[in-house]
Amino acid sequence: MNQPSQNAEAPGPEAATLSPAQFAAKFQEYYNRLWLLAAAILSDKHMAEDVVQDAGIVALGQLDKFKVGTNFLAWMSQIVRLQAFNRSRKRTRRKTSSVDPVTLDAQSENLSADDIAPSRTTDLPAEQTFFDDEMMSALNELRDVARACLLLRTLHQLSYADIGAMLEIAEGTAMSHVHRSKALLRKRLGSHTSQTDKTTT
Repeated sequence: MNQPSQNAEAPGPEAATLSPAQFAAKFQEYYNRLWLLAAAILSDKHMAEDVVQDAGIVALGQLDKFKVGTNFLAWMSQIVRLQAFNRSRKRTRRKTSSVDPVTLDAQSENLSADDIAPSRTTDLPAEQTFFDDEMMSALNELRDVARACLLLRTLHQLSYADIGAMLEIAEGTAMSHVHRSKALLRKRLGSHTSQTDKTTT
């Protein structure tokens, strides 16, 4: 009499996928982190919202590819990144070959050029009060991955392991991006970054 119920509770690993309702719950749980990732790549909060929603639709159609027990945030982050990069390519932002004094300063401070970006604008949620205009200007000097690492660490206090999983980089690389980004902010803002240090160490 009990054998059927045991079989019903153990459908096998091939059936261990999320239901649409379970997906919706997890998507809502991680929405803010996914949005922040998209915003760091696109530097546009409204476009980031569209990208995360598009990523959700894509993921919903690929639920059979996600296995329960694996890292949902890392899986969704990959889809968000792909959607964001596709959207970014479509914008075809202008490129410049001029020498950037910011890059030269970074090199003199042994900062990685991978952390330095051309002039851009990053929009964070309107309700945020932690970053002032000077901080936002300095953040815009960071490249996408470096900025995402710093913001995920600062605003969501994610572990370096979680950040690495979201961005598909090594934990140590995520840590390096955060520390080098802090060094750049410290150089730009001086005492303004003392608050950032407290939340990103």
